Amino acid sequence: MNRLLSKRTAGTLAASAALLASLALPGVAQAAEPDLSLKLAKALRSDRLFMRAGAIYVNIKTKSGETRDVTGPVLTLADIQNIGQKNASAYNLINWKLNPTQVDYDTLGISASDPFFDSGNTLADGTPEEIRKLLLDKDTGLLQNPQVGLPLLSTAMINTGRTSLGTPPGLTGVAGKEAGTAGLSIGYFLDDEYKWAVETYVLAAPLSTSVAIRGRTKPGVGAERPIRIDGQTIATSKLLPPTLMVGRYWGDKDAMIRPYTGAIGMYAIFFDSKATETLNSYVGGTNPGDTRVSFKNAAGLGPMLGARINLGDTWHASLNVGHVKLKTKARITTQNSLMTMNSKVVDDLGGAVQDAILTGEKTYGGIGCNTDAAGTQAICDFIKANGGLTALVSKLVAGDRGSNSLGTYVRETDAILNNTIFMLSVGRSF
Repeated sequence: MNRLLSKRTAGTLAASAALLASLALPGVAQAAEPDLSLKLAKALRSDRLFMRAGAIYVNIKTKSGETRDVTGPVLTLADIQNIGQKNASAYNLINWKLNPTQVDYDTLGISASDPFFDSGNTLADGTPEEIRKLLLDKDTGLLQNPQVGLPLLSTAMINTGRTSLGTPPGLTGVAGKEAGTAGLSIGYFLDDEYKWAVETYVLAAPLSTSVAIRGRTKPGVGAERPIRIDGQTIATSKLLPPTLMVGRYWGDKDAMIRPYTGAIGMYAIFFDSKATETLNSYVGGTNPGDTRVSFKNAAGLGPMLGARINLGDTWHASLNVGHVKLKTKARITTQNSLMTMNSKVVDDLGGAVQDAILTGEKTYGGIGCNTDAAGTQAICDFIKANGGLTALVSKLVAGDRGSNSLGTYVRETDAILNNTIFMLSVGRSF
């Protein structure tokens, strides 16, 4: 009994103390607390909130700059002339294939285990003398003959003012003309008249886009023509476009149709970007996947127009059209570069340079064999087994650099994507 009385007494005293405290400190109980609650309630009014679900369609127009070599051209005039001057090195490099034990490795700067020229091709009846004739003979030699050898290519470059062989001029990229996805947005009215609103997409499937290449070249003979892979897809990418819209609705908030004017901001995040094998082969990638592509993320801001159609107390439809300009940059990186007659970029070098390369391929077994000029069928067979004259010259330059490829090269293209965005959705107010 005493314990129960003691607990009740203690409870009564505690309640009395709380009552006294509330009477003594009215500012805490009646002023600060209600003021904060009102502010929070006003700031989080659910009747201003709305959500929408619908379709997004983007029409894209591309303005692209020319593709440029960032790390420099693949081959230079100095490279080609240097091979012509290093006759012993070039001779040893080819002779290594036929007589590995007779090679001066110190001259080449390579080791006996180097994989260069280790493709299994042999020149069955070839002799060092035939190879030397191929390289050094003043009438038929690859390094000496001014009519069909490297001197012809060097002269063509000098006469046309070229100091290098790299990306042909005038190549541009064009993004796919359209893209579409579905999205879910959430918005909030900033005033009691439901005039000013802010809206953002909280969920949307990634957009998929592609890039094609454009360009024209003037070959040595004939009129100007499109490049060999003109219009073909060279890259694909996915895109997440976080989007924010701020604007004003006109007319009474209960009107059936309310026009809208505002601004749209977008941040484009590119991911899962891939180069196609068409591009890899064009620029001289040795193996599948040697060429990679990436796109720089970009932000843009533009105007927006639209209308909201009230379908009842809570439901509505919305149509908005906006325009956003995005400035991006495509970067193409190719490793293990090696130019061959099958690298279509060679066909687009144009003019006298292209003629000189074609003459060499016809003479030395790439696409023909002039035995009177080249000396023997065996020499043509040897060059053909190594991929043609262009490939052989590339290998000679690579060997002179101490490598089995011409290296890694980077190209870049600046582009402006003018995006017209159409958004059709159905929404609900809360």
